[in-house]
Amino acid sequence: MNTLLGSNAVSRWDWRDKLRVKLSTGQLFSANKIQVLSGSNAIAVRSINSAWEIIQFQDAELVGEQEWELSGLLRGQSGTESEAQTESLAGADVVVLNEAVEPILGGENQKGDILNWAIGSADKSIGDPSIVKQKAKIGQRGDVPFKPVHLKATRDGGGTLQLKWIRRGRVKSDSWVPLEIPLAEETEHYVVHLRDQFDQEVKLETNTQELSVSAVQLQDLFGSSPSSLDVRVAQFSTTVGTGSFAETSI
Repeated sequence: MNTLLGSNAVSRWDWRDKLRVKLSTGQLFSANKIQVLSGSNAIAVRSINSAWEIIQFQDAELVGEQEWELSGLLRGQSGTESEAQTESLAGADVVVLNEAVEPILGGENQKGDILNWAIGSADKSIGDPSIVKQKAKIGQRGDVPFKPVHLKATRDGGGTLQLKWIRRGRVKSDSWVPLEIPLAEETEHYVVHLRDQFDQEVKLETNTQELSVSAVQLQDLFGSSPSSLDVRVAQFSTTVGTGSFAETSI
């Protein structure tokens, strides 16, 4: 990548930034908005903290030999909203996520294991000098729960804090037919963090997409009635732990 990718993307569509990407092989093509929203034109970009943000793009303009300028960016895809908050510098690695990219086989029991890898052309023997050998871990990023959406925090007349949100999922979650998408976890569980104006923080848990905390409970938790609260909610997975947090304030 030959340009800086800005941090703190405030919306899913980024019309400000443009990426200039140089490919070793292959081509990139423009797509209309419907095609992009249906999954077309996805790339992974490595940020300065080595995390990968999944980005889709609408327009691809050839500007040099094997070099394209990408615009109409759809940021933070596939649950990488947190990665969209971090800069990617010129020279960052980019991977085109097309049909040439296949999932690593090995099963659930190998996730987290460090394995020996041989990387190179399939028509070369493993002892060929062009074959690169290295150790790498099979990651579990693809199992981390997505950030909840539509997080709302209100207080009723008695001072009770009411929190509600909607979960997201990685499995069969695009259909509009069912009233609720599949859970894709052993159990439904959420972690809720509350922080008051004095930076005191408490952690609560719930098995539903809502939580009520009475005025008396808030008094007990913080030692006084908080005048303001920062709220963070994440879904918990028994496999990989806490997912990305949704945030709001009241």
